[in-house]
Amino acid sequence: MKAISLRTSLSSCVITAALLLAGCSPSSDSDKTPSSGTATTQERSGATSPPTAPTSSPSKSASPSASEHPLVTKLRNSYAEQGITGEVLEGIDLGGDVNTSDGRFVSYPNGLRVTFKSAASAHAPQTRADGKYGKGTSLMTVRLTISNEGQDTIQLDSFSSLFNAYGGPNLNELEVEAGYTDEDLISDNTAQVISPGSSIDVYSTYEVPAAAPVALWVKTDDYFPELGYTEFIFHGITAPKQ
Repeated sequence: MKAISLRTSLSSCVITAALLLAGCSPSSDSDKTPSSGTATTQERSGATSPPTAPTSSPSKSASPSASEHPLVTKLRNSYAEQGITGEVLEGIDLGGDVNTSDGRFVSYPNGLRVTFKSAASAHAPQTRADGKYGKGTSLMTVRLTISNEGQDTIQLDSFSSLFNAYGGPNLNELEVEAGYTDEDLISDNTAQVISPGSSIDVYSTYEVPAAAPVALWVKTDDYFPELGYTEFIFHGITAPKQ
């Protein structure tokens, strides 16, 4: 899935607008000679150069469709409220179905890659006094993998959460089950950086309606504050049965 840095894209749009106001036209691609280190678009990886002059009409991913997941629409609308238009987001994926090969991950221009790994039943008898949960609910642990496929170290904000989970028919935000000290329900988010060629797993556990739809909102801009990358919705997840 494709993603971009909004900071770079918005700066480019501001520069383009200034040129147009001054009576100048931005040079076409045919007039440019790629400089060393310029990112190139890669199929499926989403590694793409930020748009420098978004002049074409918005693609399907720039405006909501009837089949778009509700959280993807909510994310798109939140960008619109910030003045980030469909032109900036043209061709950019804001969500993916984890049941498809290219919907299980999102990659960014610097080699950052976030992959949905699993959503599985969890067992935490000490989390409730009697070891039982509410009727019709189950305990689920969700895992994502962060990989650095680039050449530079990526900084993390370990005080932020990589993702929020939403579940049930109304996609209500789910509360994290921390458990007790001997229950491995949440990842130890102490890493400050991810070195090139390395990866880490980030996971959290939730009490969720059994067999309910679940989606994850990846808070890329919070967890990687120096990058300013677009956020992403993993959907198509189903909570375990009781």
